[in-house]
Parts: sequence; structure tokens; C-alpha cells
Amino acid sequence: SHVPVSANTVLRILKKENIIIDYNAENIGINNFAFLKRNVYYSVIVDNDTHKRLGVVASRQQPEVIKALGQFQNVKTVTRDFSKSYRAAIQKALPHAKQIVDRFHILKILTEHIGEYLKRTEGHNNKIKLIKRQMYGRCNFNLLRLKILA
Repeated sequence: SHVPVSANTVLRILKKENIIIDYNAENIGINNFAFLKRNVYYSVIVDNDTHKRLGVVASRQQPEVIKALGQFQNVKTVTRDFSKSYRAAIQKALPHAKQIVDRFHILKILTEHIGEYLKRTEGHNNKIKLIKRQMYGRCNFNLLRLKILA
């Protein structure tokens, strides 16, 4: 059960929170989140050391992200996803900062690639099993031919 809340309401609540932004943060992270079934995107900037939110940007477009990141001039590292837009924005706003792809996104990509590899391998294994069945008489030749050529 989910409660429908508009993107503007969530953004207003996030901005209204009484937080003190540490513009001297050295290790920050940036990630996006979506509203309205992936039609509206926002970016959130967090302090990777304290795990506190440093800001919300009502976009994931480069100009807005560059403006938000430009406020943090003591940054040494920025954790991000594989987004080319974030990579370019970080390079422009914080050229001295080292960019790091976060673990979640690395594991996600690795899992997807391993899954694809296993699908291909399993298909190959199934064909070998069919050949063995045919060799030992548990499968007729026409079925085997159809399966291998498919």
C-alpha cells in the first residue's frame, strides 16, 4: 500500500527540513531519484562521512547540478553512478575531485552481465543435454534437430 504524494510535496518537505549544510564536506555522493513514473528526476547530494543530506536539486541536468556542486569547494571525492551527465557536471564543478562509481551500481552492472552470461551458457548446456539424450535413445532425432537448429 503506497500513499500517493506529489513530487512537489516531497521536494517541499525535503527543503523545509532544518539542516545545516556543511559546505566543507570532503567526501560527497550524488544520486538521482525519480517521481511520476520516471518522468521527473531530482538529484540528492549527501555527505559520505556523516551520511547526511547536503542538498536536493530539482533536476539531474548539468547546469543545475554544476551550480549545486560548485558550492562544495573542499571536496576530495565524489561518489556517483555511471551517469555521463553527472560525470561531466562533476568534472566542470569540481575538477580537482576524484570521481568514484558507487558499489551499488558496480554490483548491479556485474549482476546483469553475469546473468546474461549464465543465460547463454544455460542455452548451450541444454543443447548438449539434448545431444546426449539422443545418443542414449531418450529423444527422437527430429526433436533434437529442431531444438539444435532453433
